[in-house]
Amino acid sequence: MEIKLTNKEKQYISEQMESGRYTSPNKFFSEVLLIHSLYSNEEHTLLKKQILKGWDGRNSKLTIQDLINFYKTH
Repeated sequence: MEIKLTNKEKQYISEQMESGRYTSPNKFFSEVLLIHSLYSNEEHTLLKKQILKGWDGRNSKLTIQDLINFYKTH
């Protein structure tokens, strides 16, 4: 797999390696992917909770058109 990085991204990775936190770019990207996975899973869990909260909540007298109009103006 080939990944193209900007000079700024390359510099950041170099700085992280120079700090001693990572011994190679592979270790850096392994942690980046782990953090991304954890973040994505957390976002999915929070979204699911909010959907269930709305689903189980009280009914609204608003129509779909009311909601569309509201979001168009805000």
